[in-house]
Amino acid sequence: MSGEFRPRGLVRTLILLSLYRRKRHGYGIMEDVEQVIGKRPSAGEVYPFLRRLEEGGYVVVERDPTCDRRKVYSLTDRGRKLVEDSIDRLSSIFEAIIESKLSVCVNCGVKIYEGGVEVELDGEKMIFCCEHCAANFLARRGIVRAVRPESGGVD
Repeated sequence: MSGEFRPRGLVRTLILLSLYRRKRHGYGIMEDVEQVIGKRPSAGEVYPFLRRLEEGGYVVVERDPTCDRRKVYSLTDRGRKLVEDSIDRLSSIFEAIIESKLSVCVNCGVKIYEGGVEVELDGEKMIFCCEHCAANFLARRGIVRAVRPESGGVD
């Protein structure tokens, strides 16, 4: 797939997602993008990209039945596949970002996005998902300490 078209940039991806949801005219696409990023893309960003999508067979253009001057864009099957492939790639990127922010409970192995109980033992900081896992881990090592969930630590 070396010659395959690949959308670049957030605005282009959002244009494709807008079309994936439903047929849209250019102004409607700009509104959809603005809702997500808080800034309306320019016509110079949107229309050349739509023209390129049309030339590549990813989009078909029809005249709007309510206003003959307005064009309505919709994805072809090829365009829908492009969006689905783009979503898969983005999902992998977001998953990698989220994974980098996770901790893993030393006791049970559950992934922890935020919070948890931190215990320092012999100069090593360990993170647990909850006070029960911290207490269980310590008890198995013959260490009896009171776990204080309100402070997120162990006495």
